[in-house]
Amino acid sequence: MPKKNYDFLTRPFKKKNDAYQHLGTLAVLFILVFGIAFVCYTYYTQNTVTKQYLHELSIQSAQYIRGKVLTDLSHMSTAVTSMEMIDNSDDERLEPLLETELGYFSDDGVIRLSYIEPDCTGTAINAKGEIKKIALPPDTDYITDVVKTGKKKTRTIRDSVTGNMVFIYALPIKHDGAVAGVHCGVFSLDQFTGDVSSSYFNNDGRQFVVDHYGNPIFLSEDEPKEAFFNDITDAFVKRALVSRSDSVVVRSGRINYWMTYAPVEYSDWYLLLTVPNSSINGRSERVVIFSVIVLLSMLLTSVLFLRHMDSMQSENQDELYSRACIDEVTGIFNKTGFAGFVDEVLLMRDFKYALAYFDFDNFKAFNDLFGYTEGDRLLKYTADVLAKDMGENEGCARLNGDNFYALLTYGSQSELEKRINRLMSLFSEFKFSQDTQENATAYEIICHCGIFQINDLYRGKNIDFYVDRAKIALAQSDKTHSNSFIYYDDSMRKNLVFEAELENDLKRGLENHDFKVYVQPKHSVKTQKIAGGEALIRWQHPTKGFLTPNKFVDIFERNGQITEIDFYVLEEVCKMQRGWMDLGIKPIVISVNQSRMHFYKQDYYSRLRSLVKKYNVEPKYIELEITETVAMSNTEMLAQATQKLHKMGFRVSIDDFGAGQSSLNVLKDIDADVIKLDRGFFIALSTSPKGKEIITTVVGMASRLNIETVSEGIETKEQFDFIYKAGCDLVQGFLFGKPMPIDDFSELFKESL
Repeated sequence: MPKKNYDFLTRPFKKKNDAYQHLGTLAVLFILVFGIAFVCYTYYTQNTVTKQYLHELSIQSAQYIRGKVLTDLSHMSTAVTSMEMIDNSDDERLEPLLETELGYFSDDGVIRLSYIEPDCTGTAINAKGEIKKIALPPDTDYITDVVKTGKKKTRTIRDSVTGNMVFIYALPIKHDGAVAGVHCGVFSLDQFTGDVSSSYFNNDGRQFVVDHYGNPIFLSEDEPKEAFFNDITDAFVKRALVSRSDSVVVRSGRINYWMTYAPVEYSDWYLLLTVPNSSINGRSERVVIFSVIVLLSMLLTSVLFLRHMDSMQSENQDELYSRACIDEVTGIFNKTGFAGFVDEVLLMRDFKYALAYFDFDNFKAFNDLFGYTEGDRLLKYTADVLAKDMGENEGCARLNGDNFYALLTYGSQSELEKRINRLMSLFSEFKFSQDTQENATAYEIICHCGIFQINDLYRGKNIDFYVDRAKIALAQSDKTHSNSFIYYDDSMRKNLVFEAELENDLKRGLENHDFKVYVQPKHSVKTQKIAGGEALIRWQHPTKGFLTPNKFVDIFERNGQITEIDFYVLEEVCKMQRGWMDLGIKPIVISVNQSRMHFYKQDYYSRLRSLVKKYNVEPKYIELEITETVAMSNTEMLAQATQKLHKMGFRVSIDDFGAGQSSLNVLKDIDADVIKLDRGFFIALSTSPKGKEIITTVVGMASRLNIETVSEGIETKEQFDFIYKAGCDLVQGFLFGKPMPIDDFSELFKESL
């Protein structure tokens, strides 16, 4: 079990109140005269400390809600920028935008996102990704307000679809300066109430968010009784706002409550925090009563008693702080406590700081395999490792689930990396309990870490700013099956936006033929005439300019849309071959790259059949090219796929042959028609006798297996002379021709006949 108290958890701004010492001196000298004054002063001091403490808590919670609102508005503003290029809610470009935007809010309680016309009709997508037309009442005030004023609006209303209270953002979509529509986001209040309902003071404390008139915006999960809520809001409107007092005592029923408030910036909201007076002052009141008795009856022991009083006061403050700012499961900071700690510590500029965000690999599977009790043991062990490693001016916290973060000082980057690696290694040394040891012998605990280095430019930001960037870094990591870390840099955020924009533009780019097919010729080694070609893809993006494949192929590989690009290229090749055949020209073989994603789609083979049938071309002139890496990843599946493709009449080639580690196994298991020797073989040809021997052997072996060989990346005459002697069949490279637009290649081929 980790210890519950660590040195770094001591509240940075906690101070001793010297006034008690002065009061003790006065009490010793004038015990009878100033007894009553002592009691009043104690109450006054307690009330002042309590007001200050509660006000700090309300400000922290208000800032958290502000951060939530700003983050949501930022995501929606990004979407509005794209929507302003759309004519109306019927525009076919709208659906991909809504789907992409929905992905940004997958963890934020989104219920519905929509594009609403000024007449209150439009298109919406729900949390399940279902898109449909909607029609709101014509007098929907938040829509008409935005249309009239051109300014964004927020509302809390009862949703007409779900019947639940929801929170709404409404942002204007402008065309030529005029409001052409409204982008609405409907969100569950859970994304706010999860923190508004955070437990304070043993679940006695409650928080509410109201507007300037005391109307509820959202409440704690356990909704208060109407009379209690009315008493609190009346005190807020009639007393707190009028007197500009940040806290007041409110009586509801027979109970006195402390009520404090803080404005939520960028809105007309206020966060109210209430705590029963007995939960805060009950202990102190008993001590005060006892102190009066002691002061009256034991003059000689009054000084010792007052010291005891001071000690009890400090303990009470620590207890209140722990209830509000400490994670109950692990005993380290929760987010509220960590935010206050970070704000205080970053004021000291003598250190370089970094925020490390730790996340365990598939923690859900851990809980499923070993149970939640063992999961809690892992969380406590992790907190213990972090806490014991914290030095002066450092701290750590548990955010939620298996997410931990730590504010670390460091001298050099290599020093920081060693420390991160050491911490993750310690996490992996977790000892399973006896009940689970037998099942855990082969289980490896893997952790990944995103790191945000806090330089002077970023000091003074809130905790969400630092955490978001560490999370972005973590999301960019490869997350291989081993401990890993990655640093944040601003390009990651820009890359996320860039990738999202390309994903939105793919469908339109294919429809508008913004994608351009290029072909690089393949020449016969013996005759040096054009004997084939490889089809390649480029993107002439309307706003981002000419994009080469390395700018977008990996993006669409990850989301699976690369298959549409492959078929786009294949169709352009079929059109070219059909054109040759119409002129009476016998086609030559053109190879087209195929992603591994095709082999997981049931309609792959039927689409191939449909395409060659559509253009009435012969499959034997089409070569489907697969990289050696894909071939090695699932040899059995690819062997079956190759058989099907051969039955359909297509040729199959293995690209980048020799780049992997199992090239001979690929030849043994997969019935390929062609292998393309990796360009890496030819880079240092003049200085690598072994490389020459390997190429000669591979070409000879392929010839005996009736497999055609292509040497790619040939750029010098020396390289060509060698492959000529080695007996290679085809050559591809800049020595003979660079990739060119498909129409130019077609003309070049016809001229060569």
